[in-house]
Amino acid sequence: MGLTQQHQRLQSFRTLTPEQIEKTIDIIVNKSNSYVEFARNDFVYGLSGHLFHNGISQLSAINLISRICKQANDEEADARSDVVSETYEKGKIGKPIRGISQLKYLLAKYNNENEVRANEIIAEINPSLDITINDAVNGGGSSIGTLGRQDPVAEEILRLAESNGDIFFKDTFGQPHALINMTTHVEVVSKDSRRFECHLRTLLKRHIDKRIISKDSLEKAIEALKADAVVEGRTIPLNLRIAWKKKNEVICYDPTDERWSCIMIERDIGTWRILPAGSLTDYPISELRNPNSKLIEQPVVFTRYGQIPQVMPERSYPSDIIQQFIDRCTNIRDHKDQLLFKAYLITLFIPDIAHPILLLKGVKGAAKSILETEVKRIIDPSQIELLILNNNLKDFVIQLARRYYNAYDNVIKIPPWLSSIICAATTGAGFILRTLYTTADETPLKFKRCFALSSIGASLTEDDALERSISINHPKIEKQDRKMEEKILAEFNSLLPQLLGYIFDTIAKTMQEKDRLEQTQELDGKLERMADFSFWSEAAARVMGYEPMEFLNAYSDNLRNQSREAVTFNAL
Repeated sequence: MGLTQQHQRLQSFRTLTPEQIEKTIDIIVNKSNSYVEFARNDFVYGLSGHLFHNGISQLSAINLISRICKQANDEEADARSDVVSETYEKGKIGKPIRGISQLKYLLAKYNNENEVRANEIIAEINPSLDITINDAVNGGGSSIGTLGRQDPVAEEILRLAESNGDIFFKDTFGQPHALINMTTHVEVVSKDSRRFECHLRTLLKRHIDKRIISKDSLEKAIEALKADAVVEGRTIPLNLRIAWKKKNEVICYDPTDERWSCIMIERDIGTWRILPAGSLTDYPISELRNPNSKLIEQPVVFTRYGQIPQVMPERSYPSDIIQQFIDRCTNIRDHKDQLLFKAYLITLFIPDIAHPILLLKGVKGAAKSILETEVKRIIDPSQIELLILNNNLKDFVIQLARRYYNAYDNVIKIPPWLSSIICAATTGAGFILRTLYTTADETPLKFKRCFALSSIGASLTEDDALERSISINHPKIEKQDRKMEEKILAEFNSLLPQLLGYIFDTIAKTMQEKDRLEQTQELDGKLERMADFSFWSEAAARVMGYEPMEFLNAYSDNLRNQSREAVTFNAL
């Protein structure tokens, strides 16, 4: 929009009459499923953008939204008015804002994903506001199709995305994603991500040699593709780092490399193999394009958040490679602690079970942080390896959503909410985050995550948390035994490919041993509260050469010791 046109728009704002406001409220609140509780900010964002683009004054827009809030018993009226004000301020300085496309997207989503009904509701709202559909201005929103003016560039983007073989779907929380065809492999991207924008720009460059396009055209295309995913796309669960391909038989591990390859750990063959083309190798991907087709099995699809590529495992390794790692690269000296740590490390790769919280205790300079770093690199290598625990619960939950393994270093003080939240996150609780000016008014999150906390004195003390924890003590390192961290990690990195090969083989054999133990029922009545972890770890310990019940006895002793320490701490 040029400066002259923008000035004309600002001069032509009009006021809504009380009758127009009442009629619009009746349509939105009473006659349609429009003002949905969990998406009210997004709805206000879209409606206020639509009002701005079509010449409704800011005062009228705020008045309309306030009346809608009152009619719907919305207690967040002030926050909704803030959204209107922010939308108008952005529009007045020429920034792109969404309008009718946002409304269409939300109305379809919350009216049984019925795009026809969404169009009908918009067709009712526009006359009540004295907006003629053919003349409606859509600004930053989509103007593709009968709802607004044509945009040839946006239309071309849609055509290229479809002809490229990309598949548009939604995750289990209704958020739009895409499986994008990269010729040699398939990648999973969120449609809200910068990566998806770049993919669409690359398609234009590759096929029609167009390098420069407006943000407006790109946003229109993306909004239309989002609507396709939400309304017409299949629901596909997204996994982070590990997933079952077949329960108790085949585990998929995402090494997060650029080729999007996958490591398959298989019970029946007792080992692992690498799938260079990824977890969808041999999967009938074309079936995913039809949301009504019946799938033989659910596809294994991974998402990523800043992880870095894992080193490739080696098939040849010394039989004592895991003991070499502990002796040369850690400060775990107690025999029982070593057993607990080995089993913990193996079971980190078992999907969908509750994993215990690893509590690393010891004096300063006892190599606790080094161990956290090493475990992080084994299971979930990322750009940021160790985290700092702060008092912000929302930041904590966001960290968990984006990382499979969360290692918190040098914990000095335990926030009051930590024990309950961390217990919930280990067992698979759901969380709701309130958001503003994003893709969802309230963003639902649900996950099971793994944790480690290192500290000198601070620790979890609640019984519920301790029953979900393993405590590993780190003794003082004498001066003559100290090594530079750089040297320890360099030695660890040299062992890592062989260590991973050993771990993957051990997991495959552990699945076999678990089946045998289930058949013999010899562990019935002998498991601790973390029953799945107890069972898998006892199986893993036997595969690694330990005596029957040796792990479970060591685990029980560890839990009792933690309880005694907690009683002493609370008494002080």
